[in-house]
Amino acid sequence: FHTWEGWGGPGGSNTEYAYVPDGTWKLIVYYELPEHDVTFFVKTHADQAIEGAQIEVFGVTEETDETGHAEFSLPEGSFFYNASAEGYMDIFNEPFEVTDGDNYIEVLMQMDGMPGDANGDGVVDILDVLVILQYFHGNDPEPFYFENADVNQDGVIDVLDVIGTANIIAGGKASPYPGMQSEPADLYLHQDGISLHSDGTLTGIQFELATTGQFHDMQLLLPDHNLVLVHEEESLRAMVYSIINAPIPQGEIKIISFVQREQLPEWTDAFGGNLNADKVPVTTHRDETTGIAGQDGDMALHAYPNPARDKLWVEFVSQGTEPVKVRLVNAHGQTMQTKQVTSEGPVTISFSLEGYASGLYMIRVDGQEKSLLEKIMVE
Repeated sequence: FHTWEGWGGPGGSNTEYAYVPDGTWKLIVYYELPEHDVTFFVKTHADQAIEGAQIEVFGVTEETDETGHAEFSLPEGSFFYNASAEGYMDIFNEPFEVTDGDNYIEVLMQMDGMPGDANGDGVVDILDVLVILQYFHGNDPEPFYFENADVNQDGVIDVLDVIGTANIIAGGKASPYPGMQSEPADLYLHQDGISLHSDGTLTGIQFELATTGQFHDMQLLLPDHNLVLVHEEESLRAMVYSIINAPIPQGEIKIISFVQREQLPEWTDAFGGNLNADKVPVTTHRDETTGIAGQDGDMALHAYPNPARDKLWVEFVSQGTEPVKVRLVNAHGQTMQTKQVTSEGPVTISFSLEGYASGLYMIRVDGQEKSLLEKIMVE
């Protein structure tokens, strides 16, 4: 024989008690707590929303919408959530708190794979960089694992993924310098080339020009970098990268030369990547002059003859009385000769090339605020 009675209390509580044959009472207390809105935001490391992710809390599962959000109503207290999404590693029993304030829970999903392993062979090496570059060039490499190649998980394969992969090869981490701050950079398009002004933390540049003409004569002037050009119907895409992630020198420096053109194309896009594989804003400029333009005028560099044999002549304009160093550098970045100029105005100096091996060399002029580079061949 059981006797049940109920009693309703304040705040939505409810108590039931029963007399059982052994002379004891059994109390069952129910209390309905007020609930609060809880929003989950599921994202990648690049802050990209993940649609269709499953969030499970206390036996209830919700799916994220196109903005990466899922909504719950929960009382105050401590809870755990599980999260899963196709192509990402599952998250189990992650704790979180619900308060009477704003409850916005960010869920960071790790890619289910090996970042940087673009060819899927289980190793991140130079072959993966080459596969990423093939994809950027518009080819269809096989095999190609997009999720692995997209190191920063922003949904695009670009110079940032090349930098991240090179970082993984060098030290195991795509972003080894957390907290690195980079100043916005500037790209200048001249009639005979492109110059860059940056703070010295950049290691890569990507840009696009609106042009139907061909720029097959573009020459990169950075000894530790490479240039990839993709000619499309009405545009030119270019990537400047370094397999060793060498930093681009600080200040204003000419990075690309080409045969002088009377009409310059329009910029359509440009951005940089720093040593941490972070995106750096780049402002573009068009300058209907040659050389590097500065506040005090041009400081154009001219080295001749090119190719050279026994002697090389170098001409430029020094903008002030501060010392300017002129260096002859080989293809490995080693300085072969150095000369210093302290005079202002037009300068002409020469370098003896006797005994030098044939191949690629660079003339580098370093002023107080600017640097100039010109590529030469020695026969």
